[in-house]
Amino acid sequence: MKRIGLGMSLFCILVIYLLYVGNKEPYVGLQIEEQAGSWKIVNIYDDKWAQKKDIHIGDQVIAVNGEELVDGGIGNIIRSASTLTIMRDQAIEIKIRHLDVVNQLLFTGIFPFIYFIITVICCIYLLKKRPMYLFMLFLLTVCLAYCSVGNSIRYQLFGKFIIENCVVLCFALFIHFLRNYINELDPKVLFPKHILPIYSLPIVMLGLSIAEIFYPNTLYSFNGTFVLSAVCVYMLFVLFLLGKAYVKIRKTEMVVLFVCVVAPFIPFVLLFALPQTLVGEYIMSSEIAALFFLLIPFLILFIQVPERLFHLDYHISKLRYYLLYATLMTVWFIGALCVVATVSIREIVGLAVFIFISFIIFLYVKERFDFAHRKVMFSLKGDYLHFVYSTIEQIGKMMTVDELLHTFSQQLEKHLKIDKVQVERVNIAQLNDERALLKVGELKKQQANYIGCLYQSAEQKYILRMENANLRREELISLELLMRYIYSFIENTQLVEDLVTDLQKLKQPKEEVYPAWLDKVVWLQLEQEKSELAQELHDTVLQEQIHVIRLLEGAWRDETKGNSIVQSIHEQLIDVNKQLRLYCEKLKPPLLDTLGLAAALNKLFRETAKKADFTLIHDIDQLQLDDPQMPLLVYRILQEMLNNALRHAQATYVKIDVKKLGTGLDITYMDNGVGCDVTALASFSTMGLKGMQERVQACNGTIEIDSYPEEGMQIYISFRGEEE
Repeated sequence: MKRIGLGMSLFCILVIYLLYVGNKEPYVGLQIEEQAGSWKIVNIYDDKWAQKKDIHIGDQVIAVNGEELVDGGIGNIIRSASTLTIMRDQAIEIKIRHLDVVNQLLFTGIFPFIYFIITVICCIYLLKKRPMYLFMLFLLTVCLAYCSVGNSIRYQLFGKFIIENCVVLCFALFIHFLRNYINELDPKVLFPKHILPIYSLPIVMLGLSIAEIFYPNTLYSFNGTFVLSAVCVYMLFVLFLLGKAYVKIRKTEMVVLFVCVVAPFIPFVLLFALPQTLVGEYIMSSEIAALFFLLIPFLILFIQVPERLFHLDYHISKLRYYLLYATLMTVWFIGALCVVATVSIREIVGLAVFIFISFIIFLYVKERFDFAHRKVMFSLKGDYLHFVYSTIEQIGKMMTVDELLHTFSQQLEKHLKIDKVQVERVNIAQLNDERALLKVGELKKQQANYIGCLYQSAEQKYILRMENANLRREELISLELLMRYIYSFIENTQLVEDLVTDLQKLKQPKEEVYPAWLDKVVWLQLEQEKSELAQELHDTVLQEQIHVIRLLEGAWRDETKGNSIVQSIHEQLIDVNKQLRLYCEKLKPPLLDTLGLAAALNKLFRETAKKADFTLIHDIDQLQLDDPQMPLLVYRILQEMLNNALRHAQATYVKIDVKKLGTGLDITYMDNGVGCDVTALASFSTMGLKGMQERVQACNGTIEIDSYPEEGMQIYISFRGEEE
């Protein structure tokens, strides 16, 4: 960890240095040409700032930053300057600030700095959750290349050296990571087999970059073309590798990698690198195309931070659906624009990208707004439905009937603008008016008042009384619907009150009488455990003992075979002893109390590996757990996982990680077996998954099971201590 911390510190220092040097002076981008012994401007990269400063094509430049202009430099371009001296009737000094060329400040300074911050956060998060060093190195290399843009366009050799090598190296690192990742998902899909060819282009690029230091004029253009060509080749190879892996193993992870990592590179490759390499002219500038790189850490955090609280397949299918709509609308708008106006290819591409992205963002924002206001019907009377939902939400938090009725009365006064609302508890035997005829959920009007029945038991009625209430038809319908909900809430709340009363009795030190329901639950659970143990002993040890008894009877009758029979009995008794020892260890692992959890788990893993047809990979942190019950719980959970893998998974590999995080711990299980349908989890009690869920929830943990038929199984369990 110290080396990683040192490496991250050096990376941060290097990035800050590159950003500082790359933006020390404003970028002007003036192409000059020597004419009659003087240097004149023949092209301007950005006309807007030049017009503000009254700089025009044909102006003679005599000095840059106070120094006389002797030669045009590499490519005859003045790249950055704080002051320019231009000769007209007389020498005029023009000062240039960063705010004069704000676009360049955004593209080479602010956006790269944002990318740097997000990338560091993403890498720190991945380091804590699931260290993937090659992937983290890929992210840092992309970030380093992006933050060197300002140095490259100003032709600062160190920055240009960084960006040329990092752009090529990042693709090689991603392919290396992809190879290892695919091999981890399915060892049968090992491609490519050799690593060295992957890094051949970065090695060549390194040599060319070093040579450019000594021969800048010769290799300036060639190195740029080589970098873009290498990017195109690597992108094609990555697409081929991902496509082949997806066809063979059909894993969602391949789609996720494409969306999160590969897709943000596509605009840069298709709209800048490829056309620049083939025809020498780009469709979209590198600054704008590189903005899509910002999506990489954003999408990775979007996938990882919620820790699978959402369904990846659902989000991918939704994105596919939105992409289709966005494409259709983009084609529609661009087609209409081409009909009514004359625009260039670059303008069309820029507008198409803007419309496409804007429409996808609009669809996601619309989805969030629709979800936030899902409780309100889009009609003039829609607030009544919202009133029902908000009232149910409020009373659902109440723990006693009195609190429930009080909250209900407050909600009616607030939403229906009623002067006074009260609920009376009346004995049915004492009722001799129209209240006796009221049914649950029924409302009746009495002059300016309303009465209704909220709840009825064998002895009591809960009568709702609303004074000075002038209710419209829609309000009455909503109120009657709400009253029917209240009946169920009161019924359930009374049950909760009874259970709480019973539980409070357990806290009294002198109380020895337990509630009947608790005695029944404990008794049934004990009987179930006894029955399972009795069945296992009957099918194994008892049958072995019966066989031993019959052998002894044979030895009494036939003395000539006595020695061989006794030897056989001896061997069988040893087997019985081993079986009994295994049952005892299953009931209470002895190493837990003597050597601790790690030793008990290592023994469990060794015994499982002997019986298993799969490769077992495990990584267990040194666990010091404050709760004395946690070691046994963790042991039982992992034991259940491995038993499930042995009996049902049909996997070729199983991976288990147990990580200590603060005062809690995380358990991750993964296999590539047959999987199951998680929606039908209740029917898989024989697989132990239901029991595992109950164990985790009983200790205030969280468990998430992600599995599909023929796609393996992943289980994520998290326990958090009080400090977290």
